[in-house]
Amino acid sequence: MEVKLKPTPVKKLLLTFFIFFLISPGIKSEFDKKILKFEKDDTLKEIRIKIEHNGYQFKVSHNWVFDMTPEQKNTFYGRHPSKPKVRMTHLADDIGPLAYHLGQKTLPDKFDWRNHNGHSYIGAIRDQGYCGSCYAFAAAAAAEGTYNLAMERYDANCIDLSESFIIWCLGSLPQYYPHFFGCDGADYDYMELQAMVDYGIVRESDFPYTTFYPGSCTHWNDSMIKFSNWHRIPCGDIDAIKTAIMTYGVVDAAVLVSNAFEAYDSGIYQDSYDSCFASPCYYTPTDHAISLVGWDDTDQAFILRNSWDTYWGENGYMRIKYNSAVVACEACYLVISDIILQLSVTREELNIWVFDQQYADVELTVDKRNSVDVWKYIIYKKESIGSYQALQEIYDSDLQDGSFSFVDKYLDKTQTYTYKVVAFDSNNFILASSGEITI
Repeated sequence: MEVKLKPTPVKKLLLTFFIFFLISPGIKSEFDKKILKFEKDDTLKEIRIKIEHNGYQFKVSHNWVFDMTPEQKNTFYGRHPSKPKVRMTHLADDIGPLAYHLGQKTLPDKFDWRNHNGHSYIGAIRDQGYCGSCYAFAAAAAAEGTYNLAMERYDANCIDLSESFIIWCLGSLPQYYPHFFGCDGADYDYMELQAMVDYGIVRESDFPYTTFYPGSCTHWNDSMIKFSNWHRIPCGDIDAIKTAIMTYGVVDAAVLVSNAFEAYDSGIYQDSYDSCFASPCYYTPTDHAISLVGWDDTDQAFILRNSWDTYWGENGYMRIKYNSAVVACEACYLVISDIILQLSVTREELNIWVFDQQYADVELTVDKRNSVDVWKYIIYKKESIGSYQALQEIYDSDLQDGSFSFVDKYLDKTQTYTYKVVAFDSNNFILASSGEITI
């Protein structure tokens, strides 16, 4: 005798809803519009289903980060909330000198420090290993990009700075230890940037990267590069982030990682974590530090530099939608110096013809608003698309006030000339660099 089980009221309700869902175009249409969020425990299959459903344009695959165990990931991600009352507010939390440049520059549709005028101003992708030290790699990348831009160092001459010095030396100091140390990550206060302002950072060749605690720091007497300050970029302000990248170099930032982010292979990454909702907004939850080297308006995306080796993503990089993974909530930039060098130019046409070419004189005027000691200034010039060459050295002790002028004579009017002025201290370290001016 066949026994038929009578459906329970709950089963009846679920069955009725399912049938109603299938035959109701309006309900199904609303489901199709709903964005499916990526979760920490998504499988690759689930991620791909969500990518297709959401209409995103990127691919995912297995890699060493995605394939970590949950226990490994718990110690791997290196950005975490700040402890209550450890640090309240800080002078660096404002926008800083970036405010002078907002709206003053024409932002191109594309910009990339990996290929700017045919040169790369950032070194090779690094690998943090199974260590929660991403904060040090993001900070070092920003420091390298800022220094390389100011020093006009590119390609094989790019500087390489020590992440180990950040995590094991600076992190061991009592004023910074509550905020960052070793493989234990760093908080939202970005005190690793402040440490490079207060003390500086040594070169990678002096202290190569290691995930093992050396016990004590023996590099305090090594030659260091210092920065005068760092500042936050207003939360969610895409044009401000672009301006900071273009003006100061690579910027430090952070993201909230999902399994889809971990498994990123290629394309334009996108997710639904796009709001800077915390108070203050730069405390919006993130768990991984990265840096930004450029952007592409065609993709509506930043170019994100990671520290997971070249086997991850697009040779270690990611194209990420401007607000995805809260990437625009916590961006910061470094400043070589608080000196503001403003360069202006006056061109005088000359009635001199040589071999059918007419010439002109150019007078450069520099306004050096500063409160620190400068040893000398060097005026640099490049012709057309060539490299910068030192044109003239001017020593601060020879100057009477806050401005000086220099005349570059007999310039070929058919050529394009670009100038900039750089200020140095007595150790030949760069204090400040003016913007470029082209005639």
